[in-house]
Amino acid sequence: IAGSDKTINYDTNEYTVVIDVEDNGKGQMVAKVNGEAYDGGVVATITNHNPENTDLEVDFVKKVLNGRDMKAGEFKCKLSVKEKPEGVDAKEEWNQVGSNVAANDGAQARVEFEKLPFDVAGTYVFEVTEESGDLGGVTYSTEKHQVTVTIVNVDNALEVLSVVIDEQSDAEEIEFVNT
Repeated sequence: IAGSDKTINYDTNEYTVVIDVEDNGKGQMVAKVNGEAYDGGVVATITNHNPENTDLEVDFVKKVLNGRDMKAGEFKCKLSVKEKPEGVDAKEEWNQVGSNVAANDGAQARVEFEKLPFDVAGTYVFEVTEESGDLGGVTYSTEKHQVTVTIVNVDNALEVLSVVIDEQSDAEEIEFVNT
């Protein structure tokens, strides 16, 4: 019978074990398992697996500032989990703030986030937004982007099957542009 821990792959094999109990004619009851005399050994081995976890490098969020050079850490984006498989507890890393690396005028800078860890297969939906700051003369983006991550179990190892941005299978990055 499978347990409720979603991080474990439970053995789904079915085993038929026939136990016959007979009087051996000497006043003792003896058991035969599957037609063989039972010696107290193992009848069936049930093996459950805890699949190897995976993580996702969030390297697809970019920042562009037009009009001047960008300083490292001056812009922040928020990543937050919106949906996850039923019964899965949210991880602290699924809700985090990342900041940009430095870039020259008008150049893109990657927004750095911690890796997202996963220990259960399923579909996860995240939202990425830019946090408003207080830099004078800067217009901050109010866009909200959805990132759908699908995790699958392949041979007892979790793998990232897909990362879909804004429900577009061909989108490769999120870009926040400020002026």
